[in-house]
Amino acid sequence: MLRRFGTLGLWDVARGKAAAAVLAAVGYFFSNGGYGVWIARRTRLGAPMSAGLVVYFMVGDLAAVGVVASAVMPCVHDVPLSLRLLAIVIAALPVAAIVVGPWVPSGRARWLDPWRAVPRKDGFAQLALRCINVSFAALLTSLGARAFGLSIPFETLLAYAPILLLVSSLPVNVAGIGAAQGAWLLFFLPYEEGPSILAFQLTWTLALGVAMVLRGLPFLPRALAQVADG
Repeated sequence: MLRRFGTLGLWDVARGKAAAAVLAAVGYFFSNGGYGVWIARRTRLGAPMSAGLVVYFMVGDLAAVGVVASAVMPCVHDVPLSLRLLAIVIAALPVAAIVVGPWVPSGRARWLDPWRAVPRKDGFAQLALRCINVSFAALLTSLGARAFGLSIPFETLLAYAPILLLVSSLPVNVAGIGAAQGAWLLFFLPYEEGPSILAFQLTWTLALGVAMVLRGLPFLPRALAQVADG
C-alpha cells in the first residue's frame, strides 16, 4: 500500500515496520508513532499524510479485531449481548470507511488521502490479511493459555482473545501493564483463579515483548539512520 505514496519496496517496508515494532514492547501506540516518523522521513510525504497512513493501518487493525470477534462470539453462549454489539460496531465502521473513502472529495485534510487513494478491492484485501493476522494471534494466545494450565474453555478464549488484543493496544497500558490485566480478570474469573490468570497474562506479555525486540533490533540501526537522513 505504501507504494502508492512513495518508492518504498516491500522489503524496505518490512524492515521499517520491524524496527518500529521494538517500541511495541512499550505499547501499540508507541510502535505506530515510531512507524509514522519513519514513513515521514523515508518518503518525505510530510506529517499530515504520514499520520493519515498510520491511522489507516490502525483502523485496519481495529476492523480486523471486530470482524474476528464477531465471527467467533456466536459460538460462545455466555458472551454478553453488549459485547457482541460492540464487536459488530468495531468491525462495521472501518469497513464503511473503506467503502465510502474513494468518494470523499479532495481537500486540505491530507490525512484522509489514504482512504481517497486506496481502491476498495485493495482496502478489503489488506483487511483480509489483517483478519488472518488477528486470528493467528488469538489462536496462539488461546493455545498458550491452555498450555500454561488455565482451565478456561478453548472456545471462550478464542471468543474473547480479539477483544483482549484491542484492550492491550490502548495507550492506558505501558509495557503491557494496565487495563489489559483488568480485562483478563473480567472475562475469565468465572473459569479460573485470579493469580493464575495474571501469571499467564504477564508471562505472555513479557514473552511477546522480548520477541518483538529481538525481531526488530537487527533493523533498528538502519531505520534510525534513515530517520536521521530524512
